[in-house]
Amino acid sequence: SGLARWLANTDRIHESIEVCIAAAQHDKTAQPAIALIGFMLTGKLTETDRSLAEQFLMQTLQSHPKDARLLQAMGTMRLLEGRRDDAVKYLRETLNVDPRNLDALNNLALLLSENTATQAEAVRYIDQALAIAGASPELLGHQSNQTVRDRTDVGLCDLRL
Repeated sequence: SGLARWLANTDRIHESIEVCIAAAQHDKTAQPAIALIGFMLTGKLTETDRSLAEQFLMQTLQSHPKDARLLQAMGTMRLLEGRRDDAVKYLRETLNVDPRNLDALNNLALLLSENTATQAEAVRYIDQALAIAGASPELLGHQSNQTVRDRTDVGLCDLRL
């Protein structure tokens, strides 16, 4: 909501969390939790605020386990928090629900490309994203950053097109 956004932008994150929780009493979708994730990423949370927000997010995930937007937001938040294993889990869940989600495909490929054991899988996700969206500069940039040796030349050629 506009009020929750304004509160978060004025460093009143605790009140912003409370507004999102209250909004969920009337809005039975995952939207209040998705909005909260955005506010969490922009504000400084105390441990109490983080605990309250996390509890609300987990409850919302239980109520909406197949909401691709919520799963993707959780994956992105975990990625930005440096919680890579959790990010991979949520992004995989996103793709189970919405296999054409470009943000999830991109972010998951980026995460998986950091581990030699999952680099081939990362390339498959980038290829899937390219098949869906075409040769966008953003996707080609991710593909060129893959460190899988047998794909390096392909990525560089794609960038030159």
